[in-house]
Amino acid sequence: MFIPSNHRESWQLLRGCWSISHLILLLTTIKLWLPQNAFPQVPLSDLGLLCPVWMQTLAVLALFSGLILTLPVKRFERYQIVGMLTYIASMAFLFLTDQHRLQPWAYQFFLIGIVLVTCESARAIELVRLLVISIYVYSAISKIDFQFYHTTGKDLIGTILGFVGLDINSFVEPMKTYLISVLPATELVAAGLLCFSRTRKTGIWVASLMHFGLFVVIGPFGLGHMPAVLVWNLAFVVLLIALFKMEVPLRRRARSGDAQVSMIGTVVVMIAVALPVTESLGRCDHWIAWGLYSPRNSRVVFEVHDRYLANLPAEITYFKHSSEGGFVTLDLDAWSLSQLWAPNYPQARFQLGLARYLVEKYDLQDGFRMYVLEMSNRMNGSRDSIQIATFDRLKNVAKRYSVNSIPRIDNP
Repeated sequence: MFIPSNHRESWQLLRGCWSISHLILLLTTIKLWLPQNAFPQVPLSDLGLLCPVWMQTLAVLALFSGLILTLPVKRFERYQIVGMLTYIASMAFLFLTDQHRLQPWAYQFFLIGIVLVTCESARAIELVRLLVISIYVYSAISKIDFQFYHTTGKDLIGTILGFVGLDINSFVEPMKTYLISVLPATELVAAGLLCFSRTRKTGIWVASLMHFGLFVVIGPFGLGHMPAVLVWNLAFVVLLIALFKMEVPLRRRARSGDAQVSMIGTVVVMIAVALPVTESLGRCDHWIAWGLYSPRNSRVVFEVHDRYLANLPAEITYFKHSSEGGFVTLDLDAWSLSQLWAPNYPQARFQLGLARYLVEKYDLQDGFRMYVLEMSNRMNGSRDSIQIATFDRLKNVAKRYSVNSIPRIDNP
């Protein structure tokens, strides 16, 4: 990779921010990445179902080894390309074997890793900047939604107001809407400012203050979210400073081989930037479309009859809520946070796999019912739903998805 000598320190800073932040994020969600039996795994494809568990263990070891080799340490310099390629291969394999690992921060860092290893420095900086700006834009768009304004957005603004002794419910509806609109508007303003060199410094300040503010709101003195989300916000600030304060070095004339390799990173980022447009068509997952803090995603409500609760272990029934008709609802989101320190994957396809795991493993075929809720209407929050009360019906609904929804039943 070509790096002009006068930009080598800045480039190393960017690489160092990426690798160190990534390692910390992996450690804060380590249970998600290790082979485990605390929570079902739902591979991305049938191929993932065929991979033995020991291969995941090797992939985790390779993942950490590869990332360590990318650290900005002089003795590792000659191994950085090997480290990056090892990281990309192991990360892709771990995504394949469990789609739950496609956390938004993991997906973002994976894309950046591909760019860093395939593109010369000037092109890499441009592409990563484009990716970061697109995240802000799509995240803002996902929040312009009925569900956000009446749930998550209200909670976020309500927490901010609570810090100064105000109650959001004391405001009239139009004022609530204006206050909540500040959140997506700030993301759009930050994205716009970061697009131009003259306003980039202001954009860094706006985006950084936004992340620090979010850190406070969702932190231990606010909504109490998991450590990985807090670390990601801080890592985003560090990445912003390293990425946007750096001057883009002049490009050199690339050799044909280098140009072909660089094209890989370019195509990957262009697909990642374009793909979220297809979310409303059901062609892109909510997190892959950067639907952050936006609850309009498809999901599953899973219920078990009282008579069959004894079939389930206590660590699962702990998350039951009262329902009706002799059924109780199992909170799949709380189960994920408790067992893996990571939020549940916000897609009905994945959660259908969780339900199937519970039904098959704990013999609930005659004692469950569930509702598959489609993505909500952006204007009024309404959802289409499918009720499932038999195992055959569950399997038939699973066939609708082009991506795998069958869980591993033989978790280690």
